[in-house]
Amino acid sequence: GVSEPSAVRSNWTTAREVQHPAAMRAEIARVVTVVDTSCFGSDWLDGRSALTRNSMDDSTGSGSRPVVDLLSEQIETADMVLLNKADLASADELQTVEALVTSINGRAEVLKAEFGNVDLERLLSTQPGTSSAPAIQQAHGDLHGGHDHSHAHDHHACSDTSHGHSHGHGHAHAHDHGSASPAEKYGIVSFVYRARRPFNNVRWEAFVQSLQND
Repeated sequence: GVSEPSAVRSNWTTAREVQHPAAMRAEIARVVTVVDTSCFGSDWLDGRSALTRNSMDDSTGSGSRPVVDLLSEQIETADMVLLNKADLASADELQTVEALVTSINGRAEVLKAEFGNVDLERLLSTQPGTSSAPAIQQAHGDLHGGHDHSHAHDHHACSDTSHGHSHGHGHAHAHDHGSASPAEKYGIVSFVYRARRPFNNVRWEAFVQSLQND
């Protein structure tokens, strides 16, 4: 599915206001966004929607927002950003991604990791009640200013880390933060498959291979 940190925090705040049992027993101390360092650069420069990227029809307008909007929001609202798969990126690529993440959210702590290995004490160091959510939310509002900003990308490889993120790829990140579901906004859906009978490994691998061939 799609994780929208700002929506999660908002829903949790509402749950506490109505004294939902789960929300009264726990709180969100920090939000950690995991970035796939190996492909973040190409994804950031790709202004297409998920449907277009997967060669599906998005003429209905549903799910037409570019995936990069989601990537931007996930980083903007994070307390910590984990640059995973750092071993699959070159030194220049890693430096570029780190500079880009920092320019999007200068308040977040940035860690590098391989295979998701990270010091848990550092990852979970924030004590309950010390979340930077108010500051992050304020920054989110400042960045969006009416929710009609654009992250300018020009679709050219950019390894110069001396400048901020204003590369202009010609699409606006219009964060409406409305009640639309991720499927309606991004065209990304998830489902749960349940069956008592286990998968046949050979048939499953053949099925996955057929999807790749299509």
